[in-house]
Amino acid sequence: MKKFKHSRKNLNLDQPEPKKRMSSKAILSIVLAGIMAVSIIGFVSTNIISPTTEYNDIQFRQTPAGWVAEINEEEMLFTNHPLDVEHLNLSVEAAAALRDAKIIYVTSAVDDSLRESISQTMYDLIPAFQKKNIYAVLSFTENTTYNKPVVTCSNATAFVPVLYFRNSTTTQITNQNNCIIAEANAPINMIKIRDRLMYAVLGVIS
Repeated sequence: MKKFKHSRKNLNLDQPEPKKRMSSKAILSIVLAGIMAVSIIGFVSTNIISPTTEYNDIQFRQTPAGWVAEINEEEMLFTNHPLDVEHLNLSVEAAAALRDAKIIYVTSAVDDSLRESISQTMYDLIPAFQKKNIYAVLSFTENTTYNKPVVTCSNATAFVPVLYFRNSTTTQITNQNNCIIAEANAPINMIKIRDRLMYAVLGVIS
């Protein structure tokens, strides 16, 4: 009878394969991936937590859409923080006229070069006026096919002021005999004018 001889090959089959050690390059890759993942989570978390500031006892919360503030128990959205537009001068008389009026004419030229941003500004102001129980009458400075009243600064009175938007070489708000003239030299500045007027109407900026 032949005796079975154990060969080196047969002995290797009976033993478990040695575990492969992870290379230093692989370990480094895993560590770097972990650091990147933590960084991304931190970045996202930072942007989800919206910064909050206070202006005249009103809390403003920054969001991707703009600044949100609760005014008269209702949240309102603004593009600019009050600190970014308070430099736009609005006389005490003009601010009072905006807040105290029962009816206000909001007008502009139909062919104004900033007509799109002016139109958006006029409609955005309506909720602010409604909060103060002010009826805003949208109009134009000349006859149009839109069936709107024709209103200019000559129609302004102490009881029914006129808010006149127009393009200009400067960005400012002036008051001429109960006619509040809001003028800007670019669409982005017309948005600042809008927010400044909204803050005045709502009493955020006195």
